[in-house]
Amino acid sequence: MNNTETTPTAPAKPKLATDIFESEPCSRCWGSGTYSYCQAYGTRCFKCAGRSVQLTKHGQKNYSAWRAAVDAITLKSVADLTVGCSAKLDGMTKYYEVAAISEVHPGRVGHGDGNGGTIWLPAVTVTFTRPVPVTTVFGVHKQTEFEVTLPSEASKGSEVRIHPGNDLMPQAEAFVTAPPVKRTRKPKESAA
Repeated sequence: MNNTETTPTAPAKPKLATDIFESEPCSRCWGSGTYSYCQAYGTRCFKCAGRSVQLTKHGQKNYSAWRAAVDAITLKSVADLTVGCSAKLDGMTKYYEVAAISEVHPGRVGHGDGNGGTIWLPAVTVTFTRPVPVTTVFGVHKQTEFEVTLPSEASKGSEVRIHPGNDLMPQAEAFVTAPPVKRTRKPKESAA
């Protein structure tokens, strides 16, 4: 009997920076991933987040170059937002699909004009297709609507990250360079 159905495979785990860039065992936990006990987090090492490895100085340099290239491509103005694009606002850790964008209205966020008055900034309300977890001093709650200020004379406006698509995103592997060669000094000859 020929089975034509394919077995679904689990999606590939995203690679961590320490998987791509030069890394070494964590200098705090010595590669164990655990450190002293804490009631909230157990024995997880905070330096390596329990991963047992950290980036070397050279690996951090390569990671920073890649991060700067990603920022240059994804960091856009709020005016570039469109319905259906994947966007990430300040404080968000993931990209979310934009479901709707309201008309421009006076924003709730105001700045003092120096004379005791308030300048209301133009803003739009961005609605995402699914709830976004937001961390506040009261804990984590989920919301779908966010008010985002537009650029004006009084403010540069909010910045938003718009995902360009996987084909245009810089590949981290392209930023991996060889570590610098460590030169050793020859021992000095003693005068006899």
